[in-house]
Amino acid sequence: SMLPSFREQGLATEAVLGLLSWAEAQPGVSKVTASTLTHIYAARRVLEKAGFSLVGERETGEGRVRDFALDLPASAG
Repeated sequence: SMLPSFREQGLATEAVLGLLSWAEAQPGVSKVTASTLTHIYAARRVLEKAGFSLVGERETGEGRVRDFALDLPASAG
């Protein structure tokens, strides 16, 4: 969750893209997964902007969750 004054500035997208950049540099990492509650639309938009695809939905103790995944390019190292 972000304070309202920090929302809609692209900060969450920037953070996710930074994480993906780091993950791509890690040996053996070929996929990144993420989950968000279905009613948190901003989180879904961030993941979609970063290239994640919806791979499923499921019920949890916290509510209905959407699962996303992103296949990373093959590592050069």
